[in-house]
Amino acid sequence: MKKYLLALFLFLPGCTMVDAYFMAKFDPNEYLLVDEIRSVAETTPRYCEDRDRMEKIVGHMFLAATKLKNYSKHIPDNEKTVIMTDELYEEVYKLNNRYEYPDKISKSYCKMKLSIIEKSSETIQQVMGNKPR
Repeated sequence: MKKYLLALFLFLPGCTMVDAYFMAKFDPNEYLLVDEIRSVAETTPRYCEDRDRMEKIVGHMFLAATKLKNYSKHIPDNEKTVIMTDELYEEVYKLNNRYEYPDKISKSYCKMKLSIIEKSSETIQQVMGNKPR
């Protein structure tokens, strides 16, 4: 029995070291929210002429951007990511705000804004994936 306990105490720290080695350098929840925004922006341009559908899609993207902004603020040593996520939030907010009013929204504006959001999200993902934790 003592041999098994000794082996257990010797083996457990090794597992922890292996887990630490393979652990992501970024917060996976934060990364997932950015990915959600990027994926929606990437797949949505074909619906830019369908205002009802776009209102729902942009509302969903705005909710994800709000979650990301709020979540990122309280992660330690995350100041640069907070700046990027705040800027992404502002872009999504502007698009969402346009759909809050009954004014006509041009297809080119919709596509351009979605492209900006997609590229910003991709840049944030690249930065997040390369930062040390």
